[in-house]
Amino acid sequence: MRYLTPIALLLAAQLAWAEDTVTDQTVAPRLFAVGADVQYQQKLVTDADPLNDMSLLYNTRMTLRLPWEGMALHAHTGLSERFVAQPDESGFRLQDSALAFTARHPLAFSDGQLALSHRARLWFPTSRTSRNQSLRLAPDWRTALRYTPGAGVSISLQGTAQYRWYRYAEMAGRFGGMNTQLVGGTSLVLGYEVFDSPRFGKVSTTVSGGSQWRRTYASRETYVGEGSDAANWSQTYGWSVGVGYAPGTWGSLSLAVQHGGPLRRNGIVNPFWGHRDETRVLVGVGL
Repeated sequence: MRYLTPIALLLAAQLAWAEDTVTDQTVAPRLFAVGADVQYQQKLVTDADPLNDMSLLYNTRMTLRLPWEGMALHAHTGLSERFVAQPDESGFRLQDSALAFTARHPLAFSDGQLALSHRARLWFPTSRTSRNQSLRLAPDWRTALRYTPGAGVSISLQGTAQYRWYRYAEMAGRFGGMNTQLVGGTSLVLGYEVFDSPRFGKVSTTVSGGSQWRRTYASRETYVGEGSDAANWSQTYGWSVGVGYAPGTWGSLSLAVQHGGPLRRNGIVNPFWGHRDETRVLVGVGL
């Protein structure tokens, strides 16, 4: 094994917990915008060889504002870097790429306190993992309702749904199991702006929690029990706590703690609200 030098250890995404946990940001006033960010993450509790649990995500994104208010097109791709790799392999891996359409509009009867946002996104299998499992496309949809009761306070409820189109229903490998076909979830996000100054920037905090349900492709195995199903359903849950600082419109810093894991363990409902293998720290900056 060889060790890869951590490049920009403390760089991360614009808001480490932002993806799929908060409502869409207001569309940028510029017609076209390009951004880049890097996310460093590791387990909250490390072992004697912590490099195995550390990684960097490098992301680029483009946004095209449409002529209609609150609507935009987005493109996203990136690289991941592991600090440990095989001698004949690189620690860099291409991530999946995506195209998305977003729309956001306030509800007329709410005096600006309620707003709906929607996102239709299409994932392309550009990562090594997706290609190995013969993923073709993965479209998803998200709708979020955001309530702003007062200055700097926001409450968001959102639902997501995704379909994963694989060439083969079964994973590659002898013990691969069945690929995931459907994913659906709900989450609640609480946001608060601690400090907002035109001169010194903005400090905000976010707390979120949610759950996801996953359904695998149907197996061709024979099931005879009344409680058996050829397509397996499973449920996961997660939470995150984060703080972000934006010195201006050109960039931001963030620090977050995330946790996620299966709701059932050994056949019974047994959630862990903190676990050394499921709780991670994320640190970052974005432009």
